[in-house]
Amino acid sequence: MNIFEHIFLQGDGGSFRPRPASRSTAARPGTQEKIAVLAARAQAGEELWHPGDPVIDWEQQQRDEQLPRLLQREAALHGCRRL
Repeated sequence: MNIFEHIFLQGDGGSFRPRPASRSTAARPGTQEKIAVLAARAQAGEELWHPGDPVIDWEQQQRDEQLPRLLQREAALHGCRRL
């Protein structure tokens, strides 16, 4: 039973307990493939997230986004126009 069926039968979702996700996926977060996996899990009455699913390392992503600015600043300090 999924959350929608549970609400239909019980009137609310307060007592709904999804089953663990049956398997992990290699789909990256935010992709259409991952969204399809999440929809299939919800339809099957499973938890949306599996411990083996890929995750985004937000701290690493933030460092990666800052790197070009840091390199440009360092280059400017040493008289370089562009890297």
